[in-house]
Amino acid sequence: TALVWGSARLDASEEYVKAVVERGGPRSLIGKVSMDRHCPEGYVETTAQSLADTEAFVLRTKAANDALGLPAGSPPLVAPAITPRFLPTCTAELLRGLGALAEKHDCFVQSHLSESCDELAFSSSLFPGFRSDAA
Repeated sequence: TALVWGSARLDASEEYVKAVVERGGPRSLIGKVSMDRHCPEGYVETTAQSLADTEAFVLRTKAANDALGLPAGSPPLVAPAITPRFLPTCTAELLRGLGALAEKHDCFVQSHLSESCDELAFSSSLFPGFRSDAA
């Protein structure tokens, strides 16, 4: 099973789902990347748009898998994964909203942890009171 980071763009992430369904694989957990701050212009989303696009992606991905008519009890060929890029690129509001979507739609969650001391310090400055990205 592939764990795939799609794009911050809904249409591009949905194209990957379409390709997996058309080819019959690889079995994939796919995320539409969410980020509402500290990212390049053209990638940053509003919080509301990120949440709306993420929910649309979840629903459409589940519908694409359901349309395959797999035998009951079979693992999905495609399944959505809620994908906040990483702490510096997500506000607390976006993270709470994504968590609510993951719970509402029973989705996996994947993210990226800070990889350097500078990234950890930056994350800590944005989310004081948490000991690590994984807290």
